[in-house]
Amino acid sequence: MLLVVGLVLLLAAASALAAGPAPPAPRVAYADGRLSVACDRVPLADLLPAISRATGIAFRGKPAEPREVTKHFERVPLADALARVLGRQNFVLRYDDDGRPVRAELLGAPLPVPPRPARPVAARPTPRRARPAPRPGNQPPAWRLGAPRPQR
Repeated sequence: MLLVVGLVLLLAAASALAAGPAPPAPRVAYADGRLSVACDRVPLADLLPAISRATGIAFRGKPAEPREVTKHFERVPLADALARVLGRQNFVLRYDDDGRPVRAELLGAPLPVPPRPARPVAARPTPRRARPAPRPGNQPPAWRLGAPRPQR
């Protein structure tokens, strides 16, 4: 029994060492409508509650895609900072009557960009046809055909 417990503890220690150190907790500060964030490889689902605690904003909805976030910025306006953190995900920032942000509604991801239409193939220039020969009685003056111009 003691041997089994020892093996379990040894396996737990080995798996913890193999996983590497846990990333440090995100550093989030909010003052005067500006947000500062410093985080390395923090899951977005963990970063949003930290931003909520610092700003007092309630997040509604969930991230469009679970991913790790690495961001470092100082004193960025709140809407711009949230855009940096959320990436391509759309959101709506709601304010109270006093102008303080109270809620951020996470919307879906943006619509995919439609594919470009195929470029039309350039039309081939129409081949020039030779001028038809003038009909008798409808001939241009001789000087237009290359003969010397008559003197007047």
